[in-house]
Amino acid sequence: MRVELVLTSSGQAVPLTEAPLQLGRGPANHVVITDDTVSWNHAQVWVEGGRVWIRDLGSRNGTWVNEGAVRGAQPVEPGDVLRFGLHQKAGLRVPFGEDEPLAAVLKLEEMATGLQFMLQSNRFHIGSAPDAHLRIEGAPARAATLLIHEDEIWVGTADEEFQVAVDEPFVVAGRTMRIVEARVDHVPTVEHSLVKYPYTARLIANGPRGPEAFLSGPAGERHQCDGNRAILLLLLARALARDREARVDEDEEGWVSDEDVRTGVWGRGRGTKSGLNVLVHRTRKQLETDGFDPWFIEKKRRGIRARLQEIDLEE
Repeated sequence: MRVELVLTSSGQAVPLTEAPLQLGRGPANHVVITDDTVSWNHAQVWVEGGRVWIRDLGSRNGTWVNEGAVRGAQPVEPGDVLRFGLHQKAGLRVPFGEDEPLAAVLKLEEMATGLQFMLQSNRFHIGSAPDAHLRIEGAPARAATLLIHEDEIWVGTADEEFQVAVDEPFVVAGRTMRIVEARVDHVPTVEHSLVKYPYTARLIANGPRGPEAFLSGPAGERHQCDGNRAILLLLLARALARDREARVDEDEEGWVSDEDVRTGVWGRGRGTKSGLNVLVHRTRKQLETDGFDPWFIEKKRRGIRARLQEIDLEE
């Protein structure tokens, strides 16, 4: 989340981060305010848990948000008026537009117990495997994987994948769950880390039997395929290599529309949505059998992509 503290008197803008920005009259403050009604060390402002927070440091004339005195730490929203002492005012600005909402903190809630688990990565595994983020004894090793995108949330199981909205119930391993937003209180700092899959792919466009794909992983995983599965991986690898060369943002690189994938595999006007879903499902199943995390191939409404560390394309 990018946000700035704007001082009304001067129009100066100071970027806010997780490190507290300290304001006051003393020379050691990050922002020095030469106003006799401002205390030596007056207040702190910082970003935490996807929100902006402010704290008064015991100042004589107080710190105020919308003319309400700050007691302890409290959140601040764009549009709020901040005041330090009797005169100095400030506000928040989101550089991409005043109306842009601040990032939400998401949790997975098991509805029967009310237990909540912070989603600290864009992948969250549920199952009985030792490395599952939420372990459920007796469930399949990888009962489900949550795929957290900026604007979409997907649940992938061994049999299907489907999109869910915040507060929409879904069932995994016989347990009803939902994604909820964190409560508006002082929550831990969370920034979704991007899961990186350490897989290497060698793709041959014109092998003796047509397109061939060879995948390998750091733990000795090996996968080889040809036919439509190889064509699928070849199309996704081409898109990923193209976007990396163009320096597309890592969150957005490698996407191929469903229509372009169907055309590449079956020819224009031939492939169906269900046929593509079956191909992706079977490819993932075989990859999982060979020891790979199958969700390095991911889908959204706009298309499909593969997350790969290294690509060797032989056209």
